Amino acid sequence: MKPEAVKHTSFILFTIILCFINSSSWAADHTIKGKKVLVVMSYHQGNTWQDQQREGIESVLSGAEIQYYYLDAKRNHDGAQARAEEAFNLFQNFKPDAIITADDHAQLMFVVPYLKDKVKTPVIFMGVNNDATKYGFPATNVTGIVEIKHVREGLNFAQLIDHKIKKVAVIYKDNLSNELNVEQLKKEQADYSIKITKFIKLKSMSEAVDMIKTLQKEVDAIFSLNLTGLINEQGEQLETTTSMAKLSLLSQIPIIGAESFDIESGALCGIIKTGQEQGATAARMVYDILNGKNIRDIPITSNKNGQRYINVTTAKRLGIKLDSAAIRGSVLVR
Repeated sequence: MKPEAVKHTSFILFTIILCFINSSSWAADHTIKGKKVLVVMSYHQGNTWQDQQREGIESVLSGAEIQYYYLDAKRNHDGAQARAEEAFNLFQNFKPDAIITADDHAQLMFVVPYLKDKVKTPVIFMGVNNDATKYGFPATNVTGIVEIKHVREGLNFAQLIDHKIKKVAVIYKDNLSNELNVEQLKKEQADYSIKITKFIKLKSMSEAVDMIKTLQKEVDAIFSLNLTGLINEQGEQLETTTSMAKLSLLSQIPIIGAESFDIESGALCGIIKTGQEQGATAARMVYDILNGKNIRDIPITSNKNGQRYINVTTAKRLGIKLDSAAIRGSVLVR
C-alpha cells in the first residue's frame, strides 16, 4: 500500500526533497570515484528502515564503490555477534576509505569492539537512539547522526486530529532499539501535552492482541514503537506491517505510529522521520572526509525533518472527521 500525497507544499517535505536534489552534484563529483565505503547495517536487507537509509546513502555517494553488510540483529540476535566478526573480516579485506554504521546493534557489536579508537578509518554512525555517549562517541575516528523520534510532535498531531485524546499507552517490541527509545520518552514525557500512562513491552502477537483489547478500555490512544519481530502462533517473527495491519483493525481507539509503514499499514497518524535523511546526512559526512575534511571537525548531529502522515481509511473507520488544519501539509494514505 503506497501513500498518496495530497499536498507537496509542506516546507519540511520540501527540505528533504531539496537535500536529495542538491546531493546529485555531489554524486557526480569525480573526487569520490574509486573511493570505497563499507556500510554495516544492524538489521536485514529488505527491512524498510534500512532500505530508506540505503536510498539516502546512494543519493550522495553513487560515484563511490559501496559494499553493504547486514548483521540481521532483529531476526537473529544470537547470531549477530558472529556476523559482526565477519563484518570486521570484510573490513580488513575490503580496506574501505570510510565506514557507515546504521543503528544501535552495529555500534554495540561492531564499532565499539573492533573500530573505535583502534583503526584510522573514519566511521560515521547513524540511527543511534538518543544518546551516543553510551558508546563513547564521538571518538578519534567516529562521529555521526543521533536519531530523534518525533514523539512530542506526533502526539500533538494526534491531538489535533482527535481532540479527545488525553491519555496514551506506549507499546513496543522487546529489543535494544526500542528500550533506548523508551528511555527518550521517559525523559521527555513531563513536557508532553498528552499523559503517558503505561509502557508495555511485548514479545508475541497474542500478547499484543490481548493488550489492545485491554488498553482501549483504559486510554484514549496507543503510541506504537517498532513492532518488528513479534512472534506468531507458529513461532515466526512478523514484520511490523503485518502486526500493525491486524492490530489497527482490532483497535477501537487511534494508534499513533512512529514510522511511515505504521500509518500505511493502518495506524491513524504520526510525524515521521526518514531513513533517507539519515542516510544522506551520513553520506555527506563521508563525502567531506573523502575530500580531505578531518573527522574531528565534523560534530555529532541529529535528524531534523519530519512529515505528517494520516491514514484516511482508519480515520473514517474510527468516525474521525479530518479538518483542514490536520490535512494541510500531510501525506494521506488509504
